[in-house]
Amino acid sequence: MDVLKIREQMPVCQQMTYVNTGWSGPSPVQVVNAIKERLDLEMIQGPTSPDVYQSGRDIQAKIKEAMASLINASIDEVVVTRNTTEGLHIVMNGLSWEEGDGIITFRYTDEEAASWRRRGTAVVNVSTEKASTPLPSVFLDNLEAGRQAARFFLERGWDSFGYLHDPHRRYSTERLDGFREVLGEHGHEVDVLEVDSSRMSSAERPEGVRDALRRQIDGWKHPVAVLTKDDISASALLRYLPEFGLSCPDDVAVIGVSNDRLLCLTSFPSLSSVRYPAHQIGYGAAGLLDRQLAGESIKPSQEVTLAPREVRERQSSTRFVSTDKLIASALEFIGREAPGRVVRVEELWERTGVSR
Repeated sequence: MDVLKIREQMPVCQQMTYVNTGWSGPSPVQVVNAIKERLDLEMIQGPTSPDVYQSGRDIQAKIKEAMASLINASIDEVVVTRNTTEGLHIVMNGLSWEEGDGIITFRYTDEEAASWRRRGTAVVNVSTEKASTPLPSVFLDNLEAGRQAARFFLERGWDSFGYLHDPHRRYSTERLDGFREVLGEHGHEVDVLEVDSSRMSSAERPEGVRDALRRQIDGWKHPVAVLTKDDISASALLRYLPEFGLSCPDDVAVIGVSNDRLLCLTSFPSLSSVRYPAHQIGYGAAGLLDRQLAGESIKPSQEVTLAPREVRERQSSTRFVSTDKLIASALEFIGREAPGRVVRVEELWERTGVSR
């Protein structure tokens, strides 16, 4: 398999790292060309004329055969759907729900929660998006996530701090509180930049986030160490910083929360992040659900919080801060030049104006 040739079939991949394939992935050139040819045929001969209609049925059959061969399945196990959502609905509607089954949920509506309560359904929530939840919950200790990020920056000598905040998300507020708590103990304040991304539609969000950052980012004293509410907002910040004439980590060092490897490793520079204890949260939620299914009465207000693991350091926060101007100058020069070439000792003394 020639991966480069496959990427050449997707022009968008020549311009960016496109990761939103779960919602709407780019089609390869040959697929787009085949669709154009088919539309031209149907436009000229009519989509339901006997020959055209039958050729369409033949194409569908060949698609199933090809997909079955690709994933080593039988044709009867393959269903071609119009989109991912339709496929998920088919799977969910095909599940054999029975009296006594339970649910672990991340995102839900108030109407769904009320319905579960009326039916006596055992449910465990694993999200802190809402300000409060009427469901037993297992989730990340967001206060401790903020504290860990603050200690990380302090240990590396930072003295100016910022936070990228969504005031309509509980987890964002709690992470900010933990961040402030530790920094306040050391005499530091936090400059908060608010971006109400959760109140924006998916269509509005890219420009809305960019505009909110542009309006407020000058309020940060640079260089600044920034914790963001999550990896998604951190990735957006890294993407827009060059537009504002700022670099990471020299002007703005950034840490996210969750350690989403896809986002962290496809961001530039690669994103440092507080590690999310996903396995422990899943295990804890399953245990709490099992207790309910066994008949134990669990209060809806019960919350189990699990500490984050640690900060996974990557390039977005690797700038070393020193109060010694000579050391700071030498480190800045090494950090800028070393990724592309070997830095010689002679260059350092010429740069800093000191002898070997």
